[in-house]
Amino acid sequence: MLKADTLILLAVIFAAFFYAAHNEVEAEVARQDTEALASREWVGQQVCGPHRTARWESDQVLTCHRELP
Repeated sequence: MLKADTLILLAVIFAAFFYAAHNEVEAEVARQDTEALASREWVGQQVCGPHRTARWESDQVLTCHRELP
């Protein structure tokens, strides 16, 4: 049988592995969110033009608002 010290060491190693894997997933999700927001801003500028403000009503509905002087 394994000694208690060995079991504790294995538990710590597994916990560190799962913690690192979780952080990688969170970083990837944050990167994808940032790219999606940048893409939406770009599309809004292309569709609405330089003198209008783009507002996303939903994932598929974009509304262009005039900027008042």
